[in-house]
Amino acid sequence: MTNRLLTALVMFTLTSSTAMADDEGPEGETPMQKDERIAGLAGHYAAGVRLHLASGPDGAEYKSLNFAELDLQARYNVSDLFTTYLNIPLSVKHPDGFETFGGVTVRGELKLGSTFAVGATVGMLRDGAFLLSEKDFPAWVGDLKFGTALGPSLRLKAGAAYLRIDPSFVYQTSNADANTGFQLPVTATLRVARMLRVSGDIGLYSGDDFKVSASDGGRLGVGAAVDVQISSIALRLGTGFASLLTDDAGFYPSVGKSLFFDVALKYVK
Repeated sequence: MTNRLLTALVMFTLTSSTAMADDEGPEGETPMQKDERIAGLAGHYAAGVRLHLASGPDGAEYKSLNFAELDLQARYNVSDLFTTYLNIPLSVKHPDGFETFGGVTVRGELKLGSTFAVGATVGMLRDGAFLLSEKDFPAWVGDLKFGTALGPSLRLKAGAAYLRIDPSFVYQTSNADANTGFQLPVTATLRVARMLRVSGDIGLYSGDDFKVSASDGGRLGVGAAVDVQISSIALRLGTGFASLLTDDAGFYPSVGKSLFFDVALKYVK
C-alpha cells in the first residue's frame, strides 16, 4: 500500500512540474507571448498538409493553375533550442512528362539566442528542385538527387511585429554539373490578435551557378498570407507571384503567369 502511494505521489509531482514549466513565464507575459513561448518548448509538434496551385508550362504554352502540389509536412521540437522539420512534396496535378513524387527533405534548426539561428536542410529531390522556391510550379523531371541548403536565420521582433531573414546556400548533385545557388527570403509578420496573423514576404532566388537574371532562372517572388488558429487547428491562406522577374527564356514569361495560391491546414500541439 505504501509503495503504491509513493508511486502515485511521484507521478503527480512529475506531471505537475511539467504543467508548471509550460504555464510559468516571465512576469507581465501577455497571452500571445505565452502562446509563442509554449509553441517553442520541447515535445511540441505540428503536422498537416499544404496545397499549392501554380501556373506553368504545358508544351509550348503556359496555362493558368495547371499544377497542383500537395506537401505532407511535420515539425517536432526535439528540445527548447532544436527543431526538426519533414517535407514530402507530391505533384498531384501536372501536364504529361512531369513526375508526381518530388522526394523527401528533413531540416534541423538550432536557436542561438532569441534573434539568431542556423539551419540545414538535406534530402533527395528531383534534379534541380533544390533551387526552386515554395512559390514555383512543381515541374519535376529526372532522377532523385541528393541536395542541401545551409544558412543562418535572423529573427527580429518589435511588439506584435516580426521580421525573419533566411539566406541559404543551395547545392544539389546532378547527372551533369552540380547545381549551386542561393535563396534570400524575407518575411514580415503582424500578429493582429491571439488567433490571427497576417504576413508578407519577398524573396530573391537564383538560378544555377548563382545567376539572378530572369533568362538564367533567377526569380523575385512576393506573397501575402493570413494565418488563423483555433485551438489546435491552424489554417493558412496565401497568394502571390512567384517572380517579378520575367523572360521568355526563363521560368515565367510574364508576372501574371507566375500567380499562385496556397492553402495549408495543420494540427498544432
